[in-house]
Amino acid sequence: MNTHAYNRRTVLSSILIVIMNLIELILLVLGIYLLLGLIFGLFFLVKGIHKIDETASDASLGFKLIILPGITLLWPIMFFKWSRS
Repeated sequence: MNTHAYNRRTVLSSILIVIMNLIELILLVLGIYLLLGLIFGLFFLVKGIHKIDETASDASLGFKLIILPGITLLWPIMFFKWSRS
């Protein structure tokens, strides 16, 4: 067996393992971010939406469900706005 080809395969497999671990880490961080966003979003819709927009506090459940994904994704901005109001 060619030692040079074996070393190249070993290096490539090591690089692939590092890339896979990096992707797993990115997905884990993204999952944590979205989970925190969902928790914040639900809490915000129940307790804090009236401080940002008083008319939205009396909105229907359908409206709140429509804006929940946006709040989940943009929760740091919404938290900042809520804390400043």
